[in-house]
Amino acid sequence: MTLVVGVAGMRFWLEGPSTAWTEPLASRYGEFLSPAENGPADEATWRVRISAQPDAESAAPWIAHEGPLTRFAIGPHRGWIDLDGRRAEVSAPAPEWSASAVERVMAYILMQALPRLGYGLLLHGAAIVLHGHGLACCGPSGAGKTTLARLAQGCADVFTDENLVAWLADPQPALLSTPFWGASTPPDLVQRANRRAPLRAVLLLEHAMAFELAPLDPGQAVLALLGTEKVAVERVDSADAWLRMAEQLATRVPVYTLRFAPTPAVWPFLTERLALAAAPPQPDRT
Repeated sequence: MTLVVGVAGMRFWLEGPSTAWTEPLASRYGEFLSPAENGPADEATWRVRISAQPDAESAAPWIAHEGPLTRFAIGPHRGWIDLDGRRAEVSAPAPEWSASAVERVMAYILMQALPRLGYGLLLHGAAIVLHGHGLACCGPSGAGKTTLARLAQGCADVFTDENLVAWLADPQPALLSTPFWGASTPPDLVQRANRRAPLRAVLLLEHAMAFELAPLDPGQAVLALLGTEKVAVERVDSADAWLRMAEQLATRVPVYTLRFAPTPAVWPFLTERLALAAAPPQPDRT
């Protein structure tokens, strides 16, 4: 069985050993599924094959690049990604591991391909919508992304707490959801909904005892984003495209360092400081 998943303007044809491997994915990615006949193959279309490797053991993660080919091992998964051929293969020990396998591949492809296509950037962050305004809350592991997502319950809308897309291909920059959530995210918080909102600000998170919102100029913003997305530019042939998109993002959307204490008071603080009371149209599906 083959199913097609669409994320941020890109299509992933997922092929598994049997329906036992692909049916759980169809349920998991419901709102992100695309018709198989949705247009001809193009540079935004990828084929990802899942192979069974029942005896796979977890090992120390590694990644290696050979021209357009990337080979990797993460936990029990082994595989390769061909950026020129737009094909990939990843193994998993059993069907219940299929989502873990393909999400690592799809996220890496989005990270590399979105800036190359001029669509935008995949960022490590929580996508939160406050009063209709999209906030890209970014930072390395431990910076507070999942904390903000939990604090948002009842106060703001959470698209994801793991990977978001800053969409720059339209006149109005947008915040797009992805189906990728953190492995430690409480199940009741996870909502794999295909949605978008106007992107109002990028917030680079830091834990603190009090609230502070410090604006960054475009140069500072690009350097700060680079510090959280080093994997995105480890390939020399991708670095130029990523840096161009990051500069465009920092020029078109305000970027701030947000230092915050883990309390719901962060939302009225941001509402006031970012002047979010006049809400644009509510987020809709992509």
